[in-house]
Amino acid sequence: MLRIDGISKSYKGRLALHPLSLDVARGEIFGLLGHNGAGKSTTFGIMLGQLHPDTGEVWLHEASVQNQRARALARVGAIFETPSFYEYLSGWRNLELLVALSAIPDQRRLREVVALVGLESRIHDPVRVYSHGMRQRLALAQALLPNPEFILLDEPTEGLDPEGIQEMRHIILHLRAEHGLTIMLSSHMLVEVEQLCDRIAILNQGRLIFSGDWKTAELSARRMRFTVNDWPRAAEILTSQGCRIESEGIAILRDETDAAGLVHALVQANLRVAAAEPLRLSLEDFYHQHAGTP
Repeated sequence: MLRIDGISKSYKGRLALHPLSLDVARGEIFGLLGHNGAGKSTTFGIMLGQLHPDTGEVWLHEASVQNQRARALARVGAIFETPSFYEYLSGWRNLELLVALSAIPDQRRLREVVALVGLESRIHDPVRVYSHGMRQRLALAQALLPNPEFILLDEPTEGLDPEGIQEMRHIILHLRAEHGLTIMLSSHMLVEVEQLCDRIAILNQGRLIFSGDWKTAELSARRMRFTVNDWPRAAEILTSQGCRIESEGIAILRDETDAAGLVHALVQANLRVAAAEPLRLSLEDFYHQHAGTP
């Protein structure tokens, strides 16, 4: 569905995005993560043809955004940066005007997208009375108007309350499950990304530092927490068994290491083992391990 092939971008001689290559499969929800200034907006801008890359190319539906922009973006919708609407007009009229920029408004399609985002009861109210969550849903409705196969969502849950975040999550999952959409999103809400995304990419200062299934990558490092009466002595024994000590009470095991054998070795050394449990990183932990602090 999407192939990013070596795109880069400089501003006033400063390389803001180092050569970046990614791919997103059809039907996937893909998360693009990174601190402010990491290169996410530059990447989205190049993908939508709003910025021209110094090098590389973006392909959507086997068409080049840089050389065949209209064809490449024909079935693409997006919420990018802060959406703006005519405050004094209704949500419905705003959508009609947006459609009219490129086609004759299709009333049936308008009704479909309004229903998809759950705005039926308020779509004829003026936008000035909309809550932030309603504006986000109206922006999503706008992104869905061209009946896209692929949508880009830049911070779709930013500023929403917990109920609004949950509603947006359900809408995104519904769009993939029931309508087969491929979705790429950026978000600072790592808990939401963890629940939504199949794969992620992490950018740091314009460089790609991780791309793939973070859960599979995390599992490749087998981590265990040991609760014992003498941790320094336990750490010595675990190290002798080939483990790497991460911090007090936590060790990283080699692939071939038998956890039961480690417990047996600790007990044989007359240590009291109150607990030995495998640990899983949250996406937030995984992100900070790779991206560090801004």
